[in-house]
Amino acid sequence: MVFIKEKRPVVSIILPVYNRAFTIRCCLESILAQYFKNFELIIVDDGSTDNTPCICKEIANKDSRVRFYSQSNRGVSAARNKGLNEATGEWITFVDSDDVILPKHLDIVEREGKNGVDLLMTDFTFGKICHGDIVPHKKIEKNVCTLKSEMPAQYLFKELDPFRNPVFLVWNKFFRNELLSQYHIRFDESMSLGEDQVFVCAYLSYAHKLIHYITPTYICLDWKGIHHLGTYLRTPEDYLYNQKKNYNALYSIIPIDKESIACYSASYGIDRPITRILYNYTKLKNVKRMRRSELVLFTHQEIIPFLTSIDITSGYKLKCNVRLVYYLLLHFGASASVAWCMFYNVWVDLSLFLLSPLRKLKRIFLR
Repeated sequence: MVFIKEKRPVVSIILPVYNRAFTIRCCLESILAQYFKNFELIIVDDGSTDNTPCICKEIANKDSRVRFYSQSNRGVSAARNKGLNEATGEWITFVDSDDVILPKHLDIVEREGKNGVDLLMTDFTFGKICHGDIVPHKKIEKNVCTLKSEMPAQYLFKELDPFRNPVFLVWNKFFRNELLSQYHIRFDESMSLGEDQVFVCAYLSYAHKLIHYITPTYICLDWKGIHHLGTYLRTPEDYLYNQKKNYNALYSIIPIDKESIACYSASYGIDRPITRILYNYTKLKNVKRMRRSELVLFTHQEIIPFLTSIDITSGYKLKCNVRLVYYLLLHFGASASVAWCMFYNVWVDLSLFLLSPLRKLKRIFLR
């Protein structure tokens, strides 16, 4: 079916893709099945080496709303930025190539896009594909419940509670293209982790009025054998670089709502170096990636100075095991902290090993 393009689409959907031949057709079909038809789909292939480009071109040739671009492998930030540079819609949203959207996902733009709002948001849930149908893990109510706020940042960091509901998601949000262009808001291509949160923070500095539909219309799919970029182990230097960028981005919007944002930014800044680096690199499966002496030196020279620079005057919220390491770092130094993390991981692995037979017995008797 060929659609005649209107002068300007209301929504630009940006879809970065890399080696997703197994999932991309399902993703594309869900986008093209939207009830609201006035959109353009911008696919940016980031140097795929499988059959992904062929599938995307096949779809693009059948629908004039779909535009396909290809570039050398430069990362998801560069792919999204390419999409932003090509987008002509009034609103911008993103979809990941291994997810799907329900047919009413764009309805929020049709209903609320003209109400002087700068940020539109839907909820999301997890699901799977069963016999070609999208099956959410939880029941989705038909009635739409709408929440509104004149201060988007305050809503996301206070009313929505970022400790329970992630702020960084870009694929459940709709951004006004005019604001993105006016303030040159783009993804930081030097980052390979957490770039989405930095992007959202930059946008919140200028956004006024938010409308949130709490009915899930974006579905994160479970695919066997699919690995996400965020699951790969990175170097401590890479982790800390991205964590500093995120902390600075969060800290920059504190004036909007000092109490809630300051608490979250401090918590984020303290938690990530401890969980992503110290606890991660002292796991038995990862200890060979970096010698203990190197980890102690990196902790002393890089992590501790960063943690001591974090403003904690508005408080912070940390899990017990993270709070303990934070205390050890500030009062006993790098060696004691790394030693505790190694002991903790050994204890966790041993506990899981000892409990494994009990779990098997439980599954047998509860069948």
